Amino acid sequence: MISYGFFDSIFFVPIYGTLLIISAYLGYKLAKKEEKIFGGERNYASQGLLQAFVIFLSLLYTFTFASSTNHFRDAKALVAQEADGISEVYRWAKQLDKEDQRKFVQMLLEYSEFRADYSQSYNRDRAIQLQGNMWDFIVLKEKDERYAWYAHKILEGLNTTTHLYWDKSYFDKDRVPLPAIMLIFVFSMIVTFFLGYTNENRRAHFAVNVLTFVSLNLLMMLVIREIDMLYHGLISINPENIKDLVGFFHGVLENLNKN
Repeated sequence: MISYGFFDSIFFVPIYGTLLIISAYLGYKLAKKEEKIFGGERNYASQGLLQAFVIFLSLLYTFTFASSTNHFRDAKALVAQEADGISEVYRWAKQLDKEDQRKFVQMLLEYSEFRADYSQSYNRDRAIQLQGNMWDFIVLKEKDERYAWYAHKILEGLNTTTHLYWDKSYFDKDRVPLPAIMLIFVFSMIVTFFLGYTNENRRAHFAVNVLTFVSLNLLMMLVIREIDMLYHGLISINPENIKDLVGFFHGVLENLNKN
């Protein structure tokens, strides 16, 4: 049974490729067996069925690839929105006094470093801790009449930033539907089987046809998988916006510590 764990593992591509080649070989053996039973080369018309399967498989690949690329683009937009949210929080925090500003910018720096490292994206306890520290710090400032308005705006920005974190956390789990992956898996096996079944008399091109088809299937599935993994695949979203904030907050802290 295909699962996301198997789909994401390093074993998926070699196992999938091996199964495709086995399917083509089984089709080839069946055709040879029928050739012996009926004597001589067969006269059949199954190319139409093969073409129908290929067209259906192509539509599945088109739908799945379009779905994964749209998902990737939406996730990339969330990164920019989260960086904008953190920047807005900082702009309002500039109205605090120097010592409070220094403490809060240090918190923003820690949070930005955490968000720029996607290897920690599943560490929800750490996220809750960092978000809670900032929230509690500003709630205390809201009680001071001098900073009540600015603290209120900072809390609004923190609320937005927190929502974006959880949106991204759940968005990461919103993968290409498993039924679509399984349909591609099954139909690619069927098409490869018929490819072997209908090409048994083309000795000079049989291996080329099968290997080309298998390679294209592997390439498509690999690209879909890597795009669908969003932050953890070979084709991953670069949190460049948030990394820029990390460098910016380092500079702000240096200036605050000098003055």
